[in-house]
Amino acid sequence: MDLGWGSDLTWYKLFQDQGSLIGGIFALAAGLLAYRGAMRAARMQVKAMRQQTSAAQRSADEQIATAEKQIGEMRMQAAVETERQAKLRREERYALTLAIRSEQLRIQDDVGPYENALKSVSPGAMWVPPSDYREIPISDVLRTEWRTLALLGVYPAAFARACRGG
Repeated sequence: MDLGWGSDLTWYKLFQDQGSLIGGIFALAAGLLAYRGAMRAARMQVKAMRQQTSAAQRSADEQIATAEKQIGEMRMQAAVETERQAKLRREERYALTLAIRSEQLRIQDDVGPYENALKSVSPGAMWVPPSDYREIPISDVLRTEWRTLALLGVYPAAFARACRGG
């Protein structure tokens, strides 16, 4: 079998004559190895990035869930606090209503005898109303109540001055 090469062919001459071809083959093999290494590294990087992305997504989901839970708890606390304040307002209104009713009954008890005395006097009787309001008899309890009302600005100041003098 004759390949067209001379009989004095040695390895040295073969590499000398076909050195470019052999160098090209080695370069191609080195290029293929480099390509495969680069592709493997790229696949590993993509895989790592996907893992990081999924880990970041899980972490973000956990943070969102925690925040939503905290928001729900805060809304519940706000609703409880609003209800508590409404209950306190209702209780305060009720207590104030009871206090006002109690004071009304106490004042009625205090004024009752005077009303009965005035009702018992007939228009033609000898009783003449005093010309000065300072002459109207007032109990100490009623005087204190009238002073309180006058200080609150409910009644005129002249009446308050009369109560002060007794």
